Amino acid sequence: MTLEERYAKANLDTLIEIVESKEDYTRECVEVVTKELVSREFEKDKVHALARQFARKKIKQMLNKFNPLNTKLSLPHSRILKRDELMEILKVEFEAYAAKRKDLEIDVWKYLLGAGGI
Repeated sequence: MTLEERYAKANLDTLIEIVESKEDYTRECVEVVTKELVSREFEKDKVHALARQFARKKIKQMLNKFNPLNTKLSLPHSRILKRDELMEILKVEFEAYAAKRKDLEIDVWKYLLGAGGI
């Protein structure tokens, strides 16, 4: 079975995941899937909604591995979403993540005492 045959019947979710995770697939596979997406003429809003959903999933996975002491946050790559859309998703997800994490709260008294402010 060729890549064209394999992805000719794939659902939109699968196609979006491949295009948005191009580092996990061969260049040939991503090219075939991209052509398939274009040829099917999906509704732009639906494609963007699924791409946002996939970006949210990737960001949540990144945050689950996040250690504020030695991990740097990075914006995931997207061939569909613009940078500002990704930034907004990251902001929302990080705020939700930080609200759950006690270790990200700032204890003002520790800093005030440590600085000799009292």
